Amino acid sequence: MATLVGRLRGDDYARFLELGAEYAPRPPYGTGTPQTAGPQLEALARDFFATVEHGLRAR
Repeated sequence: MATLVGRLRGDDYARFLELGAEYAPRPPYGTGTPQTAGPQLEALARDFFATVEHGLRAR
């Protein structure tokens, strides 16, 4: 899936999705965990999912 997303939306977007899904068995981009994603991508994912979490808690 990540490879297809990379082709359709670009590698940066695919890396972001890979981290968000914590897809770590054999991720094509190698960003399936916060440790392998690096601090910049981890911060982007944390900020993005904080908004999602806030919306879910507001219900």
